[in-house]
Amino acid sequence: MDKSAMASVFRMRHAPAGISGVRSLGRGQADPVFHSRPLGEAIRFIAEADGQYI
Repeated sequence: MDKSAMASVFRMRHAPAGISGVRSLGRGQADPVFHSRPLGEAIRFIAEADGQYI
């Protein structure tokens, strides 16, 4: 990625984003419901999700 592309992505980290299609692997647990959150936070959640979600 060149500098201008990285800067563009960095500026978008606060853009509203949604997380969908997440299923809980816990027995008897409801699937999580996510409301709109900043893009950076949504990406961080997906990147750091461990074995409790698919």
